[in-house]
Parts: sequence; structure tokens; C-alpha cells
Amino acid sequence: MSHTPKPWSVGADTIFRIDSPPEEDGVLEIFEDDNGWPSIWVPNRDDRTLIEAAPDLLEACKRQVANIERWLETGVPADAEESRSIYEQLVAAIAKAEGKG
Repeated sequence: MSHTPKPWSVGADTIFRIDSPPEEDGVLEIFEDDNGWPSIWVPNRDDRTLIEAAPDLLEACKRQVANIERWLETGVPADAEESRSIYEQLVAAIAKAEGKG
């Protein structure tokens, strides 16, 4: 996978833009089309794949954080079934981000 390397930063364009390193073209630009609808420009397919997977990655990470917080508060780890389910969700989200799922 060859997505644009970090760091990504938010630029100051009129609407919204995530800029890649200065020597490369922009990673993502959101702008209004001729009809006033938001449009997105992402030139790199691996960047698109990573951006599309972001909601799944966030959901999986939040679930694992909640699992760890519960364990830290109670001292009781998740059972094997829940641990397996969280693991599978994380693996699927990573595979999607890498264009393999």
C-alpha cells in the first residue's frame, strides 16, 4: 500500500483540505461543484481506501478502548468470545484500510 505518508494537516483553503507534504500534491480536497454540492478530490487510490476505512477503524478502536477501560476499572478482562469479536473487527478494519477487505 502506498498511501501518502503522515503527517497530514488541515490547510487553510476556502472550504477544507488535507495537505500532504509540500513536495506532493494534495491528498484530499472538498469543494463545491457548479451546483453547490460538495465534491471530493482524492488523487491517490490508496489514500481513498484509507479515508473510506476511517469510520470502521474508529469504531473498532473505540470498542477496544471501551474494553480496556472496563478491564482497568473492574479487573475483569473480556471473555474469549468478546475478545475474539473485537480482534476480528480490528483485523477487518485494518484489511479494509489496506485495500484487502
